[in-house]
Amino acid sequence: MSAPARWGLIQISGQDWALMDAYARDLVSRADEPTRLYLCGYTAASEWLAGATTRLPMQAANAEPTLDAVEEERHLAADTAHGGPDAARGVNRNYAHGVWRMLAWATGIIARPPLTLPI
Repeated sequence: MSAPARWGLIQISGQDWALMDAYARDLVSRADEPTRLYLCGYTAASEWLAGATTRLPMQAANAEPTLDAVEEERHLAADTAHGGPDAARGVNRNYAHGVWRMLAWATGIIARPPLTLPI
């Protein structure tokens, strides 16, 4: 998961990120629908930031996670989650919220992690 750091975007530690990813993957198959969709959005954004895929989490396209691309995806996710004017059609709001939370946390927009890890 060191690829995103070269762009200077990621503001979180690799250990925190790895623990949350493992937790999300464990929960996704057992969670109820709203939570499962949120976790799927989180996972899609995390995989994209980590360089595991070039598939954008909000759009049917491929791109590297550059600063401009991350900002565009974060904006699209926020509008979709909250019913804004630039909302992506056909994208579930819970999924979009998971994407937004991951991208906002990873880039330092919000301080609270997108998932709470059990202690």
